[in-house]
Amino acid sequence: MNTEHITQHVVGVIRAAFSTDMDARTEALREFLSVVAPKTLDSPIERWCAVLPSCMPSLYEKWATMFAERMVETIPHDQLQYLCNGEQENDAALKLAFVMFMESARMEQQMPLDIAAVATQQCSPEEEVLLQTISHALASRLRSKDTA
Repeated sequence: MNTEHITQHVVGVIRAAFSTDMDARTEALREFLSVVAPKTLDSPIERWCAVLPSCMPSLYEKWATMFAERMVETIPHDQLQYLCNGEQENDAALKLAFVMFMESARMEQQMPLDIAAVATQQCSPEEEVLLQTISHALASRLRSKDTA
């Protein structure tokens, strides 16, 4: 299995688990917003969750690709081949590693930038306002973590 196949496999596992089910996507967003910005949001979280998931697939794809590329950069090839053998346990390990990647300091900084970019490129005006508000809430949270 070459590097391209490994990347495709990892992205496929992540895509299947985290971005294909609209109900699951909405629930994840609800949980995320309630933790990240419960007091920052002017509108009820339910309203946000009804609008936002439809404009997020490109972000899921980007972040899954970033994760796969980082794995290829940092994990020995033979270990990646084993992780990408399609076994259920290994796919579960990839999903867990992706969640940890999304919680990393790197992604805490990257997510607000990506959300703002998607807001201006792919969303309706209402969705753009919602995404920009989330982006600002994330950035504010990061600044408060840095000063704590």
